[in-house]
Amino acid sequence: MTRERTTAEVLALEEELAEAEQARVAALAETRKNTAHHTQVYRPGWDRVVQLALLPKDQSAIKLYKYLAENMELNTGGVVCDQAYLASELGVSTRTVRRWITVLEKHQAMARLPIAGRVCAYILNPEEVWRGYQTKKARVNFRAMVVGAITAKQARELQKIFKGIKRNKPSNV
Repeated sequence: MTRERTTAEVLALEEELAEAEQARVAALAETRKNTAHHTQVYRPGWDRVVQLALLPKDQSAIKLYKYLAENMELNTGGVVCDQAYLASELGVSTRTVRRWITVLEKHQAMARLPIAGRVCAYILNPEEVWRGYQTKKARVNFRAMVVGAITAKQARELQKIFKGIKRNKPSNV
């Protein structure tokens, strides 16, 4: 036979549960804060790096791929900027950046989505590289917080780009 708990005991248990939940939420927030700068490279991403390294004359496009992987917006997978900014950050000319972008797009390592004027969102394939505290994503949610939100048409275009990419197999060199 179990005895019924008093109101004071129930209140004490509820307070204990609330404190435990607060501690759990605080621990989760701390974990996220400590791992927010984590870039996850999946096996196809490493295959992509090897593929780019074996290109006869454009292997230096790896520098742009690496920069995008390290600087993508958390949980969106994109870098929003213009080519002049990328050139400045990478210490190369805008012509070199354009060539690297062409190489990465040709090999389906990256998608470019025009945002406004000369500003584009540069997005790596989320099955290759992801940045954040979660290890897997069912879909890519992209928003350009600095420049503006993408339109529904641009979102559909981005979905088509990644839908056409063969999964887990980089294109042939």
